[in-house]
Amino acid sequence: MFEQAANFESRLVAAVTDLAEGASLVRALHDEIAALVQHCTAGDATGIWRMVEQSSELSAYAHVLELRYAHALSDAIRTTPDMDVSVDVADAIARFAMAAFTLARQSPTPQATLDECFRMIDAAWMVGQRSQYT
Repeated sequence: MFEQAANFESRLVAAVTDLAEGASLVRALHDEIAALVQHCTAGDATGIWRMVEQSSELSAYAHVLELRYAHALSDAIRTTPDMDVSVDVADAIARFAMAAFTLARQSPTPQATLDECFRMIDAAWMVGQRSQYT
């Protein structure tokens, strides 16, 4: 699992930086995180994640990776030319997306959980793009 960290991070960043003109950021993140959740909930990965969650050291490291992914996502969102959002909005959306990954990965119904989380992320993205709060 940890050997995939750089690959996971680059895939998440690419979901933002390779976004086609007019495409939805939230949909792109949903689809990429869905693929990562599927990878992490299939086959031997479930046993590995169980081991990680039972070890405080491995669990702490997994949390550090989640924060690293969120930071990389936030940077990508902020620096993509067509996305004019504040640092706070980019940070929040990135952290929400990574929390959705974790919740879905731990859920007995990963896809349904991910879909529910991303409905809320979509609403947050819409509000974050409005200027009334900034």
